[in-house]
Parts: sequence; C-alpha cells; structure tokens
Amino acid sequence: MKKVYLPIIFMLIAYIAGAQSFEVKIMDTDTVVSNNDTILAYGMADDLDIQRHFNIENLTASQLRMDIIKENTVLPDGMASVFCLSVCYAPNTTDVEFTIEPSSAQSLDVDLWPYENSGEAIVKITLATSDGSESMDFYVKYYVNAVGIFSANTNELNAYPNPVTSTMNIYFNGSTNPDTKVDIYDAVGKLVLSQSITGSTNYQLNLSELPRGIYMLKLVDNSNVIQTKKIIKE
Repeated sequence: MKKVYLPIIFMLIAYIAGAQSFEVKIMDTDTVVSNNDTILAYGMADDLDIQRHFNIENLTASQLRMDIIKENTVLPDGMASVFCLSVCYAPNTTDVEFTIEPSSAQSLDVDLWPYENSGEAIVKITLATSDGSESMDFYVKYYVNAVGIFSANTNELNAYPNPVTSTMNIYFNGSTNPDTKVDIYDAVGKLVLSQSITGSTNYQLNLSELPRGIYMLKLVDNSNVIQTKKIIKE
C-alpha cells in the first residue's frame, strides 16, 4: 500500500513547492504582469504625477511577508519616482517590507513626478517574498511629452470620443503619404491595431473587440512617431 501512495505524496510535495504565492495585476485591466514585463505610462510635463496602479494578490492561505525594491533605471534630470502601498513613500525610499493577509490583495502605485520636465523614464520594481523563495521584476516606462507639443505641431491629430466604447473617429489635418498610419498599443506595449490613413483626413477605427483599459494611439509617418495620444476603452 505504501508503494501506491508514495508517488502521489512526492507529486503533491513537488506541486506545493512549485506553487506561486503571489501575482501582480494591472488594476484597470486586471492583466497579469509577468516577470520582466514593461508596463507603459504616458503624460505631460505639467502633470502633477503620472500613475500606474497595480494589485499584488496573495494566492496562499497564510499571511505573506514581502519586500519591494524600487530602482530608477532611467530618470531624466529634475524628475522623481515614488511608490505607494498603504502610504506613499518619499522619492529616496528604495525598499520596504510589507505583509498581505491570506487570499487578499495589496494595492501598489508606481508614480512619476515630472516637475515640468519631458523625456522617458524607466522605473524597475522588484517584489520578493521575505524568505527569498520567490521574486519577480517588472518595469514601468514613462513617456512624458513637453507641454504644448500637440498644438505646436501643424499635423494635428484628434481622436474622439475618448473614452470610447466601439467606434473612434480619427481626424488628421496634415498631409499623408503611403507610409502614414495609426498604431494602437496596449498597456504592456503590444501592438493591437495598425491602420493606414493614406489619402484622407477622416477615419473610423473599430475598437469594439479591444478589452477595456488604457491604450496609446500613435500617428506614424515614415517610421517616425509624429504624435501620441492616450485613449481609454470602456
């Protein structure tokens, strides 16, 4: 009888040892964040802060003790990054220990303070169980546009309604060439739609099949990004 049960016991031990104890999701889309994923965020230089919201879910039946480490991989001069758990920590805080109750979740905000500066910033977040048995990294990449960049561009791009539920109208008041197109990227930087807009200045994009969430619309001409706009799919 022992010979029958021993393989089953070993399988159960292996399963328990390999079980995942926590999971990170993007709050507004419920998208699971995988190890080394890059999450995109967009804003303007005059924004008070540019935020990405996450949930850290405890998948176990026990209290989970965890550590978070923040690293500014790329941070233009004059900007600052912060993270918030139950409270928001100062920009110079790089690591904090916290707990998550059984089968519960802890909110996590990873924010950028532009302070009127433009450019690209990358913040690395490391999450690990306090016993060191499990860890993951992910990155938040911020695109911060200078104030007035859209109105100063003669090739004005308008997208409406925004938020959108199904059909989005695109109006472009500049000239186009055979390579002009509109690309739409999801929160993790995956291209989900690409539409040529050559020969006309009014277009309609069918976004009904896209999951709800935040997307980035880019107007691309000869492989150069002319304009970007944040759109919200409801």
